[in-house]
Amino acid sequence: MKNPVKFFNIHSRSMFIIPKKWRNELNIQIGDLVKIERNQNHIIIENDKLAPDCMVSIIGRDGTLYLPAEVRQYFLQKGIEEFKVTVDRLFNQIILSPIQA
Repeated sequence: MKNPVKFFNIHSRSMFIIPKKWRNELNIQIGDLVKIERNQNHIIIENDKLAPDCMVSIIGRDGTLYLPAEVRQYFLQKGIEEFKVTVDRLFNQIILSPIQA
């Protein structure tokens, strides 16, 4: 089965909506804190155990997720603005992968 895909521009928006189907698959509920991790040039979002020093965001109404300013700034400074957003069902993660121009 193909992983669902959507696209996100980090320059024009600081948040995106996680589709309800994805939230259901990953057991993410409105109001949950999710971990946001930068792994090389990818952004990993997971509803997992939160470490004291990890970046987090709360899932808002309609599945809205705000990306912290430090994450956005890191990628903007590297000239990375466009991301492909996919679900990794094996590891229960949402992955934002840069789209190279």
